Amino acid sequence: MIGPEYSDLERDMVDYLTALRSEFPEQYRQATIGVGLPEGWTPSGEHLSVREDGSSELRAWSEAGALLETATVRVVAWASTYTRVKELARVARAAALRYPSSPALGVRASIDDDTRSPIASFTVTVRRRPI
Repeated sequence: MIGPEYSDLERDMVDYLTALRSEFPEQYRQATIGVGLPEGWTPSGEHLSVREDGSSELRAWSEAGALLETATVRVVAWASTYTRVKELARVARAAALRYPSSPALGVRASIDDDTRSPIASFTVTVRRRPI
């Protein structure tokens, strides 16, 4: 039987950030975290959306002779104000960098075209072994 070579990186990062949510500043501990926006989300709450950007490469891992995957993960923060969304994104970025990852793009803020809500995003690069 052939199975997946790597675990679901989006789900792994959602679980990781969710586990660290209790360490977020109190005003962001109720933020929801998932892949995409939850059904019925409104700008009155905070949310972190995790996506694998799909750009990955394999590099030889010389110590064990295995391969490592390098993938880019994008996290988008959603909140009711421009100030809150940037702060939430910076908190989430600090948490994501505790994962085996390295910084890629820093926090960038904007307005979402669909919801007209403030958003801020960042990316990290994750290296991982096959399962």
